[in-house]
Formats: sequence, C-alpha cells, structure tokens
Amino acid sequence: MILMAFSFFPAKTKKKDALTETLRNNYRTFQDLLAENNRTLTLMSELEQQWAGESPCDWNYIRSTVQGITAGVYKLVTNINTLSNKRYAHLFSVHEEISQRIWQELNTTTIIPVSPLTIDLRDLTRDSSLVAGHKNAHLGEICSQLQLPTPSGFAVSSHAFRVFMDQNGLRDAITLLLKELDVEDFAELASISLQIHEIIMRENLPDDLVQAIRQEVAAMFSPERSAAGSEIIRKVSVRSSALYEDGEFTFAGQYATFLNVIPEEIAVCYKRVVASLFSPRALYYSKSKGFADEDMVMSVGVMQMIEARAGGVMYTRNFDGAADDTVIINGVWGLGTLVVDGAATPHSFIVSKHDGSLVTMTIPDQEKMVVCDEDKGVVERQVPLSLRRVACLTGEQLRLLTAYGCALERHYATPQDIEWALDQEGRLVILQSRPLHFDAGDPVVSPLSPMLDNYPVLISGAAVACKGVACGKAFILREEEELRDFPDGAVLVAHHTSTKFITVMSRAAAIVTDVGSITGHMALLSREYGIPTLLETRIATQCIEEGMELTVDATRGIIYQGLVEELCADGRNVDLRRTLRKNTRQSRILEKTLKHIVPLNLLDPDSDNFRQECCLTMHDITRFIHEKAMAEIIFMSGRPQEINCFEDLMKAVTFSDAGDESLRSQASDLKIDIPMTTHVLDLDRGLQSNKGTVSVKDISSDPFHAFMRGLCSMKWPQSVPGQNEVLPRFLHALSAKGRGNKPESKSYAITASHYMNFNLKLGYHFSMVEAYASENINDNYIKYFFKGGGASPDRKLRRVRLIKELLKKMHFRVDVVDDVINAMLTKYRREDIEKCVEIMGKLTVYTKQLDMVMFNDAVTDMFIEDFIRDHLTGRGF
Repeated sequence: MILMAFSFFPAKTKKKDALTETLRNNYRTFQDLLAENNRTLTLMSELEQQWAGESPCDWNYIRSTVQGITAGVYKLVTNINTLSNKRYAHLFSVHEEISQRIWQELNTTTIIPVSPLTIDLRDLTRDSSLVAGHKNAHLGEICSQLQLPTPSGFAVSSHAFRVFMDQNGLRDAITLLLKELDVEDFAELASISLQIHEIIMRENLPDDLVQAIRQEVAAMFSPERSAAGSEIIRKVSVRSSALYEDGEFTFAGQYATFLNVIPEEIAVCYKRVVASLFSPRALYYSKSKGFADEDMVMSVGVMQMIEARAGGVMYTRNFDGAADDTVIINGVWGLGTLVVDGAATPHSFIVSKHDGSLVTMTIPDQEKMVVCDEDKGVVERQVPLSLRRVACLTGEQLRLLTAYGCALERHYATPQDIEWALDQEGRLVILQSRPLHFDAGDPVVSPLSPMLDNYPVLISGAAVACKGVACGKAFILREEEELRDFPDGAVLVAHHTSTKFITVMSRAAAIVTDVGSITGHMALLSREYGIPTLLETRIATQCIEEGMELTVDATRGIIYQGLVEELCADGRNVDLRRTLRKNTRQSRILEKTLKHIVPLNLLDPDSDNFRQECCLTMHDITRFIHEKAMAEIIFMSGRPQEINCFEDLMKAVTFSDAGDESLRSQASDLKIDIPMTTHVLDLDRGLQSNKGTVSVKDISSDPFHAFMRGLCSMKWPQSVPGQNEVLPRFLHALSAKGRGNKPESKSYAITASHYMNFNLKLGYHFSMVEAYASENINDNYIKYFFKGGGASPDRKLRRVRLIKELLKKMHFRVDVVDDVINAMLTKYRREDIEKCVEIMGKLTVYTKQLDMVMFNDAVTDMFIEDFIRDHLTGRGF
C-alpha cells in the first residue's frame, strides 16, 4: 500500500527542496527501521535458541539480550512515528506495558518476608512457601484446610535462616566460596561443600531462635496436639523444607532428614539440615537447575515423630498404564525410608480410585525394616517371620489411604506424590504431599552419519529454522485457503513462509518451504511450537509430490523420500528431550518471559485486529511496525481504493503546485524510447549521476533497473507479444482512436540503491510498483497497485482477472475490490525480487489497454496463457 501523509507540507510556503528532503529523511528512517527490525528479530531468535538449547541458560546473557530486544523495539516505535507523523504514538504505551511484564518475570531476586522465627504448622497454608518452604507450607495446608491427619509440629522459618546467616556473617563467606565454583569439578565441589559445612556447624544459633524452638517443642508435646491421638513420644523428626523444594522442582533426596531426635538435639540437627543445603549433590542440583545463590534458603520442619508400624509412598496417578483411574501404593513394614530411598523392594498395591478396591497386589519377602530405637535414633532390624509375606496394609487401610490421595489430588488439581505412615495404633498419617513429576529418562539420539546413503535424498542443504526429525505425508499448499484441509500428522510443503501456518502447527509433523528466513516471523512461530522446520529448499514444491511419504531431518537440513525408521524413532523423542533440557529454573523463567516477547498474535494484516492496541508481545509490535513501514515510507494518508485517477494521487502527496515544482526541480528526466514522460528522484545512490536527463544505463537502483529492463523489452504500445497479427492490428486501431497516439501523462519514480517506487499513468490506468531488494531476505518486498480503465465494466473486470491470475502465479498475495488491485510479495531473495520486478515491467506494457479487446473469458484466458508461456515458464513460477 501507499500510505504516507505529507499533509504537513503546505504548498507554496516551503523551499523548493522541502518535499525532496522529507522523502530523503523518510528513506533514511526507513533504512534505520529495517536494520533495527532485523537486529531485534535476530536477538529474539537467539533468545529462543538459548531456551531450547542443551546448555543451561546464562542469566547475564538473558538479561542483556532482553534489554537489547526491548530497546530495539522502542527504536522501531520511534522510527514508525517519525515516518507517520506520530500516527502510531499509542505504541509507546503498549511497549511500556509489555516491557513491565517482561521485567516482572525476570525479576528473580528472592525476597524472604520477615516472619516469626518459628511457626506452628497449623498456621501455614500453601501460600506460605516463601515463609516456610513448600514442604512445610503444604503440610500446614493439609492439616488446616483438608483436616487430614498429619504430625503436630512447627516450622523454623526462612526468615530464621536469614537471621542465622546474617548474624554470623555466614552469607558473605558462603557467597565467596561459591563465586568461582565449577560444579563439574567434583573434587572442588566436595572441598567447597565441606568448608561450608564446617563454618555452619561451628556457629551457634541466635539466642532468640533457640528460645523460640524450646517454646514450640514444649507446646508440641501437649496432649491436645498429639498426632492422631497416639501416646505422646518425646521424639521428633527434623526435616528440610528448602525454599523451592517440592514445588516446580522436587529436590528429592538432596537434603538431610533426621528421625527420632530428642529435643536437646534439635538445634544441632537444624544446623545439619541447613548445611545439607550445600552438600555436593544439593549444590550440583541447584546449579544445574539454574538457581542463584540467593535462592538457596532453608526452612526446617520439626514434627512429632511417628513410630511407624508401616510406611511408604503413594502416587495418585498410575503412569505405567494408559488409564488414570488407579493409584499406586508402595509400602514396607517399619519406617517408610526403605521405600523413599529405594533400598528395598516394597509391597506394591494398585487400587481403584472409584471404590478403593484392590486391583493388583505384590508382596515380596521383606527381610529388614527400619524402626525407631530408644537410644540410637533409627536402626535396621529383622522383620518378624510372621510378617515377612504379609501385606503391610489391610484392605480397609488401602481404601482410606486411596481416599486421602484422591482428596489431595482434587485439592491441588494435579497428581500427587505422598509419603504416609501407619502408627502403632493403626492410624494413617500424611507426612508429605508434593506434585508428582513424571521422569521418563533422558533418551539420546543415536549418532548418525551426515547423510544416510541407503535412502533417496530429495533435498539437502536446507536452512534449519527449528531442529527435530519428523515423518509424514506431504501436503502441498498452493493457496492459503487450503490450510483448512490440512490433515493431522502431514508435512506442510509450501512455496513461501506465512504466519497463517500457525493454524496447523499443532497438527503438522514438519514444515518445509522453498523460500523463507530463519529469523522471520514464521520461523519464530515454528520454534515456539517445536515444529521441525526447513526453509530455503528452493525446490521443495517442485520435487515433492502430494501425498509422498517424507522424512524431514531438520537437524541436518535433509529431506528423504520414504520412511527412515532409525531417524523417525529418534524424532519421536524430540519433544521429550526438549522438555528435559528446559527443566531448569532459568529456562522456566525464560519461558515465561518469552511469552511476552515471541508469540505472534497479529497474523493477518488485513484482519480487523491488526491494530497497534492489539499488540500483546514485542513480536507483535515488530510485525505491526514492519508492515506499516512498507506502507508509510513514501506516500499518503488515504486508502489506495480512494484514488480514482493519477491526479488524485498527485493531490494526495501534494505533488501539485509547490510539491510538484519541488519534485521536478530535484528530479532527473528519464529518457526512454516510449511515449511516457518520467521524472526520477534519487534518494540514495539510485542514479549514477544527478544530471538533468538520464537514461536507463544511468540507473544504479537494482530494482528500478530491473523494472525498466522489463518495461523496455516489450513492444510499445500497439502490439501484444505472442499474438497473431489480427490482434496487434486491432489494438493499434483502438489505440489510435482517440488516445493511442496521445503522449502519456507524466510519471514519477523515486529510487535508491535497493528501492524503487514508480507511479505510472498509462492512458486511463494508474499503477504503482514499489520494491525493496537487499541481501536481507526479511526486508525485501514488492507492492503493486492498479486502478482505472476506459473500457466497459465487464472488460475492465476481465483485465483485473488477468492481472490477478498472473500475480498469483508469481506468488503475490492479491486483494481485489471492483477494478482495484492491491498485491504484495514479501521475503524473497534479492535476485528473486529483481526477477519479479523485471516481469512486472513486462506486465505493465502487456496489459496496457488490453481490456479493450477482452470480448469474453476465453480471450482473457488466452492472454493469460500466452504471458505465462512467454515470460513465466522456466523462470521458477
């Protein structure tokens, strides 16, 4: 479109070169906008690749890249408002709102709220995770909100941990030790861990913390707070509840737990649990999952010890089967530590969620069990012979435990991993509940040679936009409307990329195109959706047939004909591998951040929601600005459909009076051997010289030279190439009758080294061809506008149909309203743009006054076929 307003240029009041200077400034702004757009899209692509990559994300890189993206998009907003005379000022507010959401996600500083040093578990809820860690918070929720049986106890808060660390200067000392730690150097890891353990253990707890613990212990052993009404046993368990433990990250088995502890030993055990925050395995886990040093905060749970008759673990989702209507309960005689640690084969029960009935049961011969000892904490003992092959839970106990599990799953709206105990009186107690994380292992792709010689290769060397391997049948897309027929699991094969492909990305096995850019909008979308994508194949739509079985290797840029079993077997694990790689805190925070940067909601420039206020992400803003920049670079504020003649255009861009005088005073006259007066304005190295009269050989603008090459190669104006002698004579008679010998009206061309905008009046027709051709495929485009004609309505519409069909054959996106044509071609290589522009020059001459001889549709079809044969066949169309 041609949408730039110069209404701010009062005619006859400015200097002669005012309009020319405005055009040059706009072109420079446009160039800056394109450069910033490409830089910003590249940063978005790099940030996505960092998220999808195998190595852990780096915080400094993430923050600096996000800063570059937000700053770059702000520059784009400034540029488009410079071009449009502040028509898109609302984008500044939109950019600010999105930026705030981005930095809120990236604000990873853990702020520990000030709280009491110790807190009764009954006073905690799931929202208390920063106060007492997820494990303590959920146990408090289970007790206070679900009224399920849990041990009585209290939490030593996260704030108490900070007080302990700060009072003794431990935080600075630990930070210094961790500063240069390489967790892959296991000797160094063990050494640093030991040093931290020693400095923690030699410090005393603050006096007020010691006093708070004593008070809580005394209250905990009061009769009314006895767990499940059992006999009071003055022993406790001291368990970890680190800040992020049992949340999104399990930290399972990373920290210390002490069982059957006497009250006098609680302070020492507390310090040991705190020190376990820095054990070698805990440090490795924390660093590999992307946690910062300030995230390493330990709350501790102190609970009445349950002298368990039996204990174990329950999963409220049976992930071994297809159905999710059963639970898995594993248990052993004695304390459940043998189940938790995996040190013994447990009793296994599969129980129905519906009625608690036993589905299957496996009871091994359990020889040893762990029990509480009066003097030694916990010890291993032989299981009595009478119990060795007896189930540790009865049918009624299984039903009750299953009911507890279902209640917890409903409450948290996700499958749960639950620790339970059966006390000596036969009462079930919930010790812990956390989200159930499925871990299917870490499959690895088998090493393969760069190309498998025993399979036919259709394409190699394609550009990889999103890595992966996929197999499926080819679906050749000719028209975007055909997307509604796209079958599940097919490989989408298209000539060019389109953001509309998002509608099938959830069903596509892979995407393959002839042309496209890995930093373009669709490439960003394909990475967002994890669709293996190959671009720049050049020949996919020509060499791939509809329904052909394909194997797309988007790790090596190869497409095989047929099903490559070893590749497809690996390809099925792509999503799982990607999921496992992303299971770090940085990756999850980056994933949340990317939701405000990468997703593209403004897919169709012609839709009603393609407005600045509808931009929801940074990608939306760049997409909107790039589209509008192509519209705003040169011309007017009205819609092209409102132009009825060339004179209307001149008025719209103030090329009349002072504007016209200014342009002609700065422009050169183009001397060509056709009856058309053309003024050429050079904005930036579009002409080799600025002398008053120039020829085609003086044109250094690549797209404009290509257009004129096509224009001048055609016979002018009486003959139509490829026809018999009757039609040329008839055309000549028509053109001579009233207007054929009349000199054409003036036309204007605005050029630069990579740019052209040519406005032509040929008879009663007005057309505009604008093109940008550079080495950056994302910047390149051709716009075409046509209106007018002096023939009868039916013949004008046939001419419009002819132009439309030829443009679509050249892969233009074409919109037609009555006798007005708007068409656009975007994101092609420079040489392809120049080839198309040359054909546009030929098409301009070919269609001149052609409507006068289009008696019927058959004649129109003949002209279409002739142009395709003479000018498109064999040229990639």
